[in-house]
Amino acid sequence: MADATEKAEHDRIFKKFDANGDGKISAAELEEALKTLGSVTPDDVKRMMAEIDTDGDGNISYQEFTDFADESRKALTSNDCGLFALVEVLENGTLQGREYAVGSLLTLCQSNMSKYREPILSEGVIPSLLELTVKGTPKSRTEAKRFLCLLRDSRSPRSEFQLDALEKLVSDIISHINGYDQCGKAKKMLAEMVQVNM
Repeated sequence: MADATEKAEHDRIFKKFDANGDGKISAAELEEALKTLGSVTPDDVKRMMAEIDTDGDGNISYQEFTDFADESRKALTSNDCGLFALVEVLENGTLQGREYAVGSLLTLCQSNMSKYREPILSEGVIPSLLELTVKGTPKSRTEAKRFLCLLRDSRSPRSEFQLDALEKLVSDIISHINGYDQCGKAKKMLAEMVQVNM
């Protein structure tokens, strides 16, 4: 059974997908919503509809949606491949995809910090999280900050001033980076600096 936070998240996402507000998601609504997360083909939409629409009525009900979301979460947490896929979206996805990925990774870590903290850190997510605190959507900025604090796993919480100073530093670094090669080097260096301070 989903807790209140999960239910609220299910409600929010379902409403985004249910564009006309009729309480169900059509194939066209699913396709439009998925396009905002990245490229999607008509075959992808057909496969997803077949998987999620368990009663075969051509629409995804709220119950079918939440059942699918819960099963997907279980699948993500059952092996490291799901975790790595989320990290990949966090690093290379669209803004909305990155928002989803940071929220999902945050939820995973909150559910079992001892299991997920080290694998997530070893994937080098710090630079992407820091970038999101500056360049993300309002929601992803907030979640990236919360996630960074959670990953820090510090016994003595740092002041909000220190977090703001770090965000300004990252903003300054990103604004002075030119070119893909320099950006990659700067992100790696920044990740190493942050890792040492954790």
